[in-house]
Amino acid sequence: MTMAVAHEAVETIMVQLNRQIGQLAQSVSQRNAGQIATELDAIRIAARDNGLYGLAEMSHGLESALARSGAQAYLTPWLDAMHSLLVYDPANVGAARSWMAVLSQQFRA
Repeated sequence: MTMAVAHEAVETIMVQLNRQIGQLAQSVSQRNAGQIATELDAIRIAARDNGLYGLAEMSHGLESALARSGAQAYLTPWLDAMHSLLVYDPANVGAARSWMAVLSQQFRA
């Protein structure tokens, strides 16, 4: 696989992940926690398998926060942050951890 083909494949995955995150954000109020966790797991696996480790870690962090609190009302800021990370630097684990540290405070409210 050439570098150009590999880059194109990752770009395609990023478009798909962007779509998944957007669809999840729009349908959060219509889904239960289990359905949301399943979607987040699919996002995490796709991100991990394509080297987007920051996005994978953030997705896992959101799954964990959802499991702890069950607070679906706080998902929108997390999904917005996942979208931003995907657009700007989806492989950056440090950025993902910084976002998660800030956002996790909302689950403690």
